[in-house]
Amino acid sequence: MNKMKQYRHVNGRIQKTFFGESLTAAVFANDIFRNLRERWTGCYPISTMSKDAYVYTQHIGVSLSYNFNATRSKYKGAGAGNEEKNRL
Repeated sequence: MNKMKQYRHVNGRIQKTFFGESLTAAVFANDIFRNLRERWTGCYPISTMSKDAYVYTQHIGVSLSYNFNATRSKYKGAGAGNEEKNRL
């Protein structure tokens, strides 16, 4: 019989776009409160094993991304395939 406890953690992300959504900047943090733990117990015929330890996933970071071909007008599909429809 093996027993595992639930895993819970809190992540956060703040994101802002610039230059008409061409540049995106973000700051993120994972496992903010350092409460992600690995807890389990395994019962076997000749032994019992258990583990209760922190999982080292707590970190912060910064992300920058740039979209070189950011266009405001998107193709809506008007008239697409009319020639093919007329052929049929």
